[in-house]
Amino acid sequence: MSAFGSENGDPNENNNPRPPPPRPSNEEIQVLRGTDIEVSTVTKTFSEFLREFRSVEDSKIRSDLNAREKAIEEGESFDDELPQPDPTLKPHYLEILSKTFNSQSTAIELDCVHLYYHSPSTRRLYDWLESYPQEIVVQMDTCIREIFEEFYGESELPLQVRPFHFRTVSHMRSLSPESIDSMVTLRGMVLRSSPIIPDLKIGHFKCQVCGAARESTIDRGRISEPTTCDENGCGSRHSFALVHNRSTYTDKQLVRLQETPSEVPAGETPASITLFAYDDIVDSVRPGDRVEVTGVFRASPKRPNPKRTVCRAVFRTYVDVIHFRIVEAGEMGSASKVNSSFTDKRVEEIKELSKRPNVYEELTAALAPSIWELDDVKKGVLCMLFGGNQNHRAEHEDEENDEEQIVGNKGRKSNKRGDINILLCGDPGTSKSQLLGQVHKLAPRGVYTSGKGSSAVGLTASVVRDPETRDLVLESGALVLSDQGVCCIDEFDKMSETTRAILHEAMEQQTVR
Repeated sequence: MSAFGSENGDPNENNNPRPPPPRPSNEEIQVLRGTDIEVSTVTKTFSEFLREFRSVEDSKIRSDLNAREKAIEEGESFDDELPQPDPTLKPHYLEILSKTFNSQSTAIELDCVHLYYHSPSTRRLYDWLESYPQEIVVQMDTCIREIFEEFYGESELPLQVRPFHFRTVSHMRSLSPESIDSMVTLRGMVLRSSPIIPDLKIGHFKCQVCGAARESTIDRGRISEPTTCDENGCGSRHSFALVHNRSTYTDKQLVRLQETPSEVPAGETPASITLFAYDDIVDSVRPGDRVEVTGVFRASPKRPNPKRTVCRAVFRTYVDVIHFRIVEAGEMGSASKVNSSFTDKRVEEIKELSKRPNVYEELTAALAPSIWELDDVKKGVLCMLFGGNQNHRAEHEDEENDEEQIVGNKGRKSNKRGDINILLCGDPGTSKSQLLGQVHKLAPRGVYTSGKGSSAVGLTASVVRDPETRDLVLESGALVLSDQGVCCIDEFDKMSETTRAILHEAMEQQTVR
């Protein structure tokens, strides 16, 4: 190669690629609202990603991601490529579409780690998705429906892309006006959830003067009411009224998310935020679940009177949820994602562990390793954590079994619980509270509270006024939040007799009334 950079020595050539030819002046270019991002660029990049990305072993991606995040924090350099997948594998997301076709589900989960590390063009799409989620997600939905129809023919399935697992997790206290209308990821504990609410999707409006009808769809989270009637020369202003029985609605649920105790700064109360869930993710979480939420951070004005257009300067903020992911207790402070369901490989590892002759000693040593000697106490705690088989009453049991299950005068039938309760008694400084803390971290739905400041209402449920709807709602207590988990109560002897009586039914029948 010559000094001019061409193989044939022509000085009029260089290594820089030629710029693309200019578009004809009469060609229309569609861009996303408020940006200079071309729609064709988004759809082309996402379509190529869906057709080309092949799955890499999940553990490799997670370990590689953890190494990258650590390198970023320490200012070190790292390789910017994911582990190379097997080229003989089928495209990962085309396999998901195949499963969707068989199950007739509507949600397509998009792991944004795949999108970020696949190629430079998809990394740019990842940045656009974080900054302009309302526009990008709509284009992704359209693109994936076109690919689905290409492989499986025309379908009426309303496929929706649900992105999750972004590289950064925001804190509730750090959300600011700069985050409005952008994609955020939050972690916390579900405090309460509302019943299903019908949410207007397509409004059917009718003119009260001439009877003309007009429909208005949701746009950026809002539905605009028609102001002027142009039908048949009517010309009436503000004459449209909403016809409820001809409008289209979708399921909606209000969820309250609160910071976990480990993330609350010393001396401060836990922060909380309102979430709105829609469609198929309604009722996917329950109070007490530790979740990772991906959604759009929004702000809406407060109106002193709903019938007036005057708004207050103070806005209320909330998150429109796109994806829920239940995480384990030890994962709340981690950047990795762990699947809550056991894989075949994990099941085989557990079976191999169970065959070891010293499995009890190994598990005992793994529980609270900083606490020495208390092996018998640890084994009792392990028996509580593992539990046994619960004897649930079947509906087809004969009358003799029914008579044996009847308790009390009301004929209420009970189930035999399969786990035990643990009471730790000892002198001060014998690691009772440390053991409680370890169990609280291990249990997937563990709740830690102190008996000295607990009341009967605080342990079960209390009636409070919701700040959003101003309705009276039940605030879940420690026993309710730890359902299907472990409730750790310290200073049990400091509780009053009235408060302790609340625990009798919960410990024996595992119900709260």
